[in-house]
Amino acid sequence: AVKVDNSQQPNSRWYSGSGIYRNVWLTVTDKVFVDHWGTYLTTPEVSEQTARINLKTRLRNTTESDAPITVTTIVSDARGREVARSSSENVIAKGSQSEIVQELTVKSPVLWSIDNPYLYKAVSRVQRNGRIVDTYETPFGIRYFAFDREKGFFLNGKRVKINGVCDHHDLGSLGAAVNTRALERQLEMLKAMGVNGIRTSHNPPAPELLELADRMGFIVMDEAFDMWKKEKTKFDYHLDWDEWHKRDLEDMILRDRNHPSIFIWSIGNEISEQWGGNPAAGIIGKELSGIVRSLDKTRPITSACNFVDQKNTLIAKGDLDIVGTNYSHDRIPQFPKLFPGRTFIGTETV
Repeated sequence: AVKVDNSQQPNSRWYSGSGIYRNVWLTVTDKVFVDHWGTYLTTPEVSEQTARINLKTRLRNTTESDAPITVTTIVSDARGREVARSSSENVIAKGSQSEIVQELTVKSPVLWSIDNPYLYKAVSRVQRNGRIVDTYETPFGIRYFAFDREKGFFLNGKRVKINGVCDHHDLGSLGAAVNTRALERQLEMLKAMGVNGIRTSHNPPAPELLELADRMGFIVMDEAFDMWKKEKTKFDYHLDWDEWHKRDLEDMILRDRNHPSIFIWSIGNEISEQWGGNPAAGIIGKELSGIVRSLDKTRPITSACNFVDQKNTLIAKGDLDIVGTNYSHDRIPQFPKLFPGRTFIGTETV
């Protein structure tokens, strides 16, 4: 049983919702299975001619004996046609987990982009003693991107101006309970306005939002926290920080890292520790950046800073790849002199 008590208020700076307002799944598996969020798919080499796919699959064996297994992965295009296949054998020791790495090649790939959000699917089948004991699907897109300090953001080699919005999780008058069609309608309206980017302000989004972004062609800044150890409201996440921040950040990265729409991770928004030269901002920022990189090195890390100053230790020592700036419009022209060699992105502007 799950009991929800949301009586301690205020615990957020916006409407947080109450109760179980996102979908919950109970997954039944065999005793040998692909772990929860158990695949990690990257595309380290991409061109118009070919794309190299690296797929890591984490498997668990909860039996009392070693388990010889075969993992066969088939990659299909958007029409369901097979375009690549790989098969690997391994023995998973009893009561343990093991990782299998597979390399696949897709010829003449269709690249995922804002205008053409083309999706492939990797289906991994686990066989034990000639019987399929688990099937795990990983939707993905093939694309590459880069940030240039002088020229901006490039997707698949083409410069893209990011027209982004900060998108809170609630659905207005419909409340906080997730509704896929309502999310889709929001994105349809944003697309019609010319929006191509979403910042999940200021918490991990519902997975349905990321699935829609993959399918509809939005790039996403996936954001983890609105506060760290220092509170913004009396009963907010700062009370749970010490016990939960590492697990929560790891879970966000593990859950979301296969989405082609995600192009940057954000470890915080207007964190209170950033002010007045507080060394904690740099120390905690470095810890969080390390957690992210331990699970995904394919995307840069930022944090949305509203103290754009050399005294901000989050900027100076927080291991950010890109400095996020909230407002501070008067500081932007000075940025190259304040932070030589650094790249910035406007995380919240008007």
